[in-house]
Amino acid sequence: MMKRALLGAVFVFFLAGEALVEAYGEAWDLDAPCQTFVKRLAKSQAKMIQCASNFSSPPKVCTNCIEEYMQFKQTEYETKLEKNETSLDGTPCSQVIYSSYLLSYNADVSNTITHKIWEQSRCDSCLHIHWDHESGNNTFDYEDSTMTFQLNLFQWRNCVSNVTSYSSNTSEICTNCMDHFNELFKFYWEIYTAPEIDFCLDVETTMNDTITIWHNVWQCSDDLKPFDRRHDATMLIFVSVFLFVITFFFYAGSYIQAERAQRNLLQYSRMMPPTGLRSRLMSSSTLTEDFSLSSTSHAGQLRPAGLPASSSCYFPIFAFVIITRVGYFNPILHWP
Repeated sequence: MMKRALLGAVFVFFLAGEALVEAYGEAWDLDAPCQTFVKRLAKSQAKMIQCASNFSSPPKVCTNCIEEYMQFKQTEYETKLEKNETSLDGTPCSQVIYSSYLLSYNADVSNTITHKIWEQSRCDSCLHIHWDHESGNNTFDYEDSTMTFQLNLFQWRNCVSNVTSYSSNTSEICTNCMDHFNELFKFYWEIYTAPEIDFCLDVETTMNDTITIWHNVWQCSDDLKPFDRRHDATMLIFVSVFLFVITFFFYAGSYIQAERAQRNLLQYSRMMPPTGLRSRLMSSSTLTEDFSLSSTSHAGQLRPAGLPASSSCYFPIFAFVIITRVGYFNPILHWP
């Protein structure tokens, strides 16, 4: 009996100690005054991470965790600006939470939520948040492209729901909801291919899942896209005409060049044999005779200084002159 009373007294003392620690912190806890801000920030972080985890497959944080994200950023803003409350050594609680220690779990978790979850999901492409941290009145609105996509998506889903309410045959869905699917995909593709417009990850994953269930699960035929087919037909006609024109000019140019070359060959074949001066210049016997006469007539004259006595040194000069003259009177190169 006494043992139970002793245990009861210890338990009461323990509860009293917990209450004191909760209210005032441990006497040796340097950062006890900042624990209120730490817990408040941790609670907002936990709510945001829980929401992101719940909507992670498929990732749809942007359209399902907006309130949690705005509340987290508001708490983070207030925590960073907290200057009134300090630790026991006078360090502001904002500095204690974010930078006083070698590792700050709160800072790492905050960066993960902001950069790894929200920014990498490209949430700013689907909605715009109007921040008013001073008053704590933060609001948001969706982009027009997101609203239009949601409208087309809901129309397609309503069509599917109406068909499945009276028929379990998936071919009925393909037949009756084809136009809504085409309209949805057309709008999505126009935004997706635009250079300066983008969708958040929520829209992309929703469209990918819609295409998967449309083709792979329900086995619906390929979506009919008249605008793409007209574009493909135009490109096909353009490429065909371009190839035809290039081929035509190639063969026409080849034919003209061949005719011109054949006509020149016929003219050359009908030419008379060279006579007179040309035949004399082109005759090897004449060249030998002129060379012999020139050597004899200049044998008795004085040789210029620096030239060898042998007449064979003049042969390259005469050969060059004769070749030059033959080239000048060559009918192939210079036809009169």
